[in-house]
Amino acid sequence: MKIENKFLRNYVYRILKLLFLTNVICILLFWKSFYVWLGFLLGSVAGSLNFYFQAKGTEKDIEFTPKQAKLNVFKNFYMRYLILFVVLILIVKLIPVNLISLLVGVVSVQIILLAHGLISGYRKKILHD
Repeated sequence: MKIENKFLRNYVYRILKLLFLTNVICILLFWKSFYVWLGFLLGSVAGSLNFYFQAKGTEKDIEFTPKQAKLNVFKNFYMRYLILFVVLILIVKLIPVNLISLLVGVVSVQIILLAHGLISGYRKKILHD
């Protein structure tokens, strides 16, 4: 499965690369506590897959009529988060990971998106001023 829109694909892969870099840095936590590191790693993988499938669904919604797109977004949103919830429950039940690091790993994609947006907006403001 590949994202076809070049701009969207570049943006999604840039965010996923930044997330991968945070996981590389997170290896330092491995020496501190294996279960904290594992929780963050599994959470960030689950969050990044959720983000990727969100982008994939968004790309398909462009071709639909507004009513069809709204319905598809609704279905896509709830299916992705239902699957994410089930995966997180399975991780917590089967692997003794740190719950807080797991949740931080899941929201790390949103943190990276927010930071990337703020930095990009700040750069544009500096260039235009």
